[in-house]
Amino acid sequence: MTQQPAFDTPVFVLGQRLGLQLQATAAAWDNALQAKRILREQIETSGLLTGDDGSDRSFVVFGSLARNEYTRPGKSDVDWTLLVDGLADSQDIDLVHGLRRLVEVEHKTPNKTGPFGNLVFSHGLIHQIGGGDDTNANTTQRLLLLLESEALYGRAVRSRVIRNILSRYILEDESFLSGKHSEHVPRFLLNDVARFWRTMAVDFQTKKRERENVGFALRNVKLRFSRKLLYLAGLVTCFSLCIWQDDPGAANAWDANLAPQERGLRLVLFLEKIANMPPLDLISKSLLDLGLVNDASRGFLEAYDEFLRLLSDASNRERLESLLPEQMAKNDLYQEARATSHRFQDAIEQLFLEPESGPLSELTIKYGVF
Repeated sequence: MTQQPAFDTPVFVLGQRLGLQLQATAAAWDNALQAKRILREQIETSGLLTGDDGSDRSFVVFGSLARNEYTRPGKSDVDWTLLVDGLADSQDIDLVHGLRRLVEVEHKTPNKTGPFGNLVFSHGLIHQIGGGDDTNANTTQRLLLLLESEALYGRAVRSRVIRNILSRYILEDESFLSGKHSEHVPRFLLNDVARFWRTMAVDFQTKKRERENVGFALRNVKLRFSRKLLYLAGLVTCFSLCIWQDDPGAANAWDANLAPQERGLRLVLFLEKIANMPPLDLISKSLLDLGLVNDASRGFLEAYDEFLRLLSDASNRERLESLLPEQMAKNDLYQEARATSHRFQDAIEQLFLEPESGPLSELTIKYGVF
């Protein structure tokens, strides 16, 4: 197993300082890097997309591949979308079909009628934040673009759309932009992150009903780990201007001589940089910067590594996939995953709610709870 490519990232720096091996995390990380490299090369040689950063279309991946948690190459789903930031073209659907066939050569691809594996236009992501037109699918695509996405082709398109989304959250949040509060937390963005987490939890129950319990146990485990990780990454994103006060991008934004518009542009660029970090890296960097190299951080990384180890085993996934809700209480595998999720939750509560965590707990209680 090749682990070296991951060793200089925050999650592995934190793991090394805690004396952890994180073997499952390293294997999943390495799988993701290789899969993305191969997929990027296939897209480039296919000729389906042209112009790369001069284009107005971007091939964006989400999910475990974007989070660098790709546990089962070729057997795990690759969530992707063709992000369009330009004029619509009647041939775009043919482009989507071609990209789907390309992905299906070595990977599982999303359902054709779902929110992934299809066309997504930037207009809805940018302009429909809240209100009746902000559907669950639109909210999901927007927040996942910010919290767990990577462009394998057309990086400039993804960056441009993210900057425009962040501009909505930042430039329209007058209280935050004024800099009057000692704690710089973008509440417009924070409220949408919290809404997204609750939407995931509510939709979990809806899918249980719609799918007649198929895959319920596996989705339950993912909700306890990877879905919850997204919410934590969203919180850390919103708290980053307080946590990373020494970062030039954060510090320079609060120059008293800046006009609000200029301040907003600097803040958007800072948050865009954060949007390019996988969730585990983002949280690990914050824990390192806050000096939280402690038992709670150890429990956090150990439990998540155990979750990735469980998902990397094909038989484990199959058993959880076929497990019915009424069987879960007596199933050893599910009960093992549930116990690990409790350790994960305990570590989260210590890091985000206990006074010993300093600013992280203070910000969570003040802004993430009430």
